[in-house]
Parts: sequence; structure tokens; C-alpha cells
Amino acid sequence: IHEDLQSARNYAEEGLSAAQEAGNLFYEMLHSYLLAYAFIGLKKWSEAEELFGKSIEILKKIGLQGEISYRWAGLASLYLAQGLLDQAVQQVDLILDDLAANQTNATNQPAMLPLHTCCLVLRAANDPRFPQVLAAAYNHLQNLADKIQNEDLRKSFLNNIPSVSYTHLRAHET
Repeated sequence: IHEDLQSARNYAEEGLSAAQEAGNLFYEMLHSYLLAYAFIGLKKWSEAEELFGKSIEILKKIGLQGEISYRWAGLASLYLAQGLLDQAVQQVDLILDDLAANQTNATNQPAMLPLHTCCLVLRAANDPRFPQVLAAAYNHLQNLADKIQNEDLRKSFLNNIPSVSYTHLRAHET
């Protein structure tokens, strides 16, 4: 796994460098985001935090504030990985406030990854909002699944995408 993380880091660093050389802020933001996740896996906490922050700054600069909840989810994952539950919950609060205010992201859909991260953090923190957020994530999941006409693809969606399968399983546990 470490080799895979190191490869991910290398590819993201190459992409980030190319984006910076080209002056392409969108791809600089994207590769900063991907590199931050590689750094979480490599336990390079401060580097990951810095890159998530950089990604947020660029999103604001290029007018894609609707995608910031994914970066807050990244920060929440970072803090959760370090056992910093209070800081992780602060990021969840930002995500939930954003989802309540905007209801959707750039694709006009509530963001599954941020909802999934909220569930992980709230469950770890024994936060009483966990069942409510899990129910919202599950309802969103069912709405997405209902739009898939092909039964095999629908089952694959529900069973093979980590954030989806987690939400699906946890909703049936409670």
C-alpha cells in the first residue's frame, strides 16, 4: 500500500507542477486536493492540511465555492485520521451548514462524499446528529440509485462504491 501511496503522491506532484507551470488554477486545485489525500495516507499531516487549504483558496478564487465541501470533507478525514475529533466535527459543521444552505453541489446533487465523511466523523465522535445525517445520506443514496435503470448497474453502484456501500450498510444496521 505504501508503494501505491507513494506513486499517487508522485503522480499528483507531477500534475501539480505541470498545472502551476501552465498557470491553470483549476488543475492546480485538483492536484493539490489529490496530493493532500496521498499525504493523509502517508501520514504527512501538515502537508495535507496545507494542500486542502490551498485547494479551498483556489476554489474561492475561480468561483467554485460549491465544491468546497469536498475539501472540508478532506480536512475532516485528515483530523479523524489523527484522532482530532473536535477539529473533525468543526469541518462537519461547515459541511452540514453548507448543504443546508445550498442543498446541492455543482452537479445539482447533494455531495455523497462529504455526507459519507460526516457520517464517519459523527459516528466516531458519538455525536447525536449521526442518525439524522445517516438517514439524509441514505435517502440521497436511494434517490441516486432509483435513477439507475439497469438493475446490474444499480446493484454495482450500491455495493461497490465505498461511500455508497458504507451508507447503505450502516442505514440497515440502525
